[in-house]
Amino acid sequence: MKHLLKVIGIVLMVFLFCGISFAEVYVIDEGMGGGFKTNPDPDYAPFEAHGSKGAQIAMLYEIPKSGVQIYRIPMTGKALIGEHNGTDDPALVYILNGYGELVNTDGKGKATATIKFKTGDLIMFHQPQPMHYWTAGPAGCELMYIMFPPEAK
Repeated sequence: MKHLLKVIGIVLMVFLFCGISFAEVYVIDEGMGGGFKTNPDPDYAPFEAHGSKGAQIAMLYEIPKSGVQIYRIPMTGKALIGEHNGTDDPALVYILNGYGELVNTDGKGKATATIKFKTGDLIMFHQPQPMHYWTAGPAGCELMYIMFPPEAK
């Protein structure tokens, strides 16, 4: 639990002090002699939730021995990530640019809550994640999705 809170704190500090967008992901580690840049051209794949269109996802980095995974999700104008329940793991979603809506549902498509997000917003999913879908505004948006492993018991 302490490790998870430390990782969340570091991620939030990076977002707050380094700006709202990024081009590369650099990993700095004392044992690496200065660090390294992760894959600058990750493999993007279409987002596979039912009904999705105009959204892709790529893993940028997985922190070794932690289970923490960092993804980038670009969405074209008016794109949709179809209704899904995500994972059973807690997650942070940082809005790198653009705006749109996150809609929580009852699992049958009926909206139960709507969040209108914009550049710089941070959304935290606790576990388990509710059924939900995402829509991008007319100019599109880009999300950073950080998935954390379930808390150790």
